[in-house]
Amino acid sequence: LTGTAHYFIRQFQPKVLFMFGTIATSVCMVLIGICAYLQEYFPDLPYIETFSWMPVLSVIVAVIARATCILPVIYSVMSEVFPTEIRTQSIGLVEALTFASGALCIKFFPEMKYGMGLHGLFFFYGATGVISCLYGLMNIPDNRGKSLIKVEEMYENKRYNVLKSLVPDFS
Repeated sequence: LTGTAHYFIRQFQPKVLFMFGTIATSVCMVLIGICAYLQEYFPDLPYIETFSWMPVLSVIVAVIARATCILPVIYSVMSEVFPTEIRTQSIGLVEALTFASGALCIKFFPEMKYGMGLHGLFFFYGATGVISCLYGLMNIPDNRGKSLIKVEEMYENKRYNVLKSLVPDFS
């Protein structure tokens, strides 16, 4: 999958690639939720056994979409967004927080499943994917072909403009 991810990140704009991956993953989560809902509340439907392969296929597609579309964009943006002086430490901190949040999701999965039901939990995962897609739509830049110096200048100007808009001008 690594070669495929490199191919996709070179061929498509990062924003488009990220949006495609998050929408595909969200659709897969919703499909799993629908299958769980039908299995729980309508187990005697005539075609429920015919589509019993749908959750497995959804998991496979979600994993492939994450590996080839979402992660390459996240890692490329992460390697550009931090200043050179603190890049290594910052990426390490972000990765640690990513693994910690994954551990919390795993830890609270049984409680969330009990509270929302399996179908509700996967609908929730699909909704958070849509929110993530909208966030990526607004914030992911296309820095392909730009030098690292130009990218850092762009982020520095962006930070300066944000700070300038937050602090009132008393002159």
